[in-house]
Formats: sequence, structure tokens, C-alpha cells
Amino acid sequence: MPFALAGCTEQPAPDPVSDEVTLGSLGEVPDLTMIDTEWETYRTAVVTGVDGGPGRRTLDVTYDGGDPACSGLAGYAVTRTSSEAQVTLVVGAAAGCDAEPAVDATTVVPLDGALGSLQPVVSELSEASLPIGE
Repeated sequence: MPFALAGCTEQPAPDPVSDEVTLGSLGEVPDLTMIDTEWETYRTAVVTGVDGGPGRRTLDVTYDGGDPACSGLAGYAVTRTSSEAQVTLVVGAAAGCDAEPAVDATTVVPLDGALGSLQPVVSELSEASLPIGE
């Protein structure tokens, strides 16, 4: 007579794997150029728009910034793929300024060559504000 065995385990189920991108340090942002390293904390900025033309050597970038007395643009990265120029911005904040409301801000990001046929886009890292090194 056939029979089946059933068993239980005392081990808890594994935690679900998160798809959220996290950054342990500034070094994890590809192609990052830091322009201000004096801030207490850093986050990626939410980039809301990127614009540039084929012959341009700069990109116009709109992002969620903060109070200039409390935070500021700390770095930028442009990662080129075969079809895109992916833009990431990093903002820094003074101690106690992490919860300030977002305000529209703009900057110009230099390119190491003309944009050409590449499409300027927001990188995955600047689709949401991600803490860095926390």
C-alpha cells in the first residue's frame, strides 16, 4: 500500500527579495563626478526631466531640489549606453535637513562629448530618492 510522508519545519520562510535599489556608498553610483563633498548626508535626486540635442555638450536637467540653505547638488553622473545617456544626480543635506519639502530645481550637466544620437533619459537611480550610505 503506497503512502506519502508529510513534514513540517521549524525554519521560518525566507524574507521576500526586494527589487528596491539601495546604495551603500557614493562609489556605487557609476560614473559619478562629485562637485561638493561637504554635506552630512547624500541621496539620489529625483530627476523630473532631461533635455539635450545632438550637437550639444551639456544636458538641461530638472530635479526635485531643496532649500539651498539646507541642501544642494553634490554630484552628477552620465552613463552612456549604445542608445541612451542616463543621468543621475546626487544631492547632499546638512544634519537635520533630510525631511525638507522638494522644490523644482534645474542644473546643466556637462558631457564628455556631443550627445549625438543618444537619447537623454533619467537613470534608474534617479527615478526615486535613494539614501546613500545609510
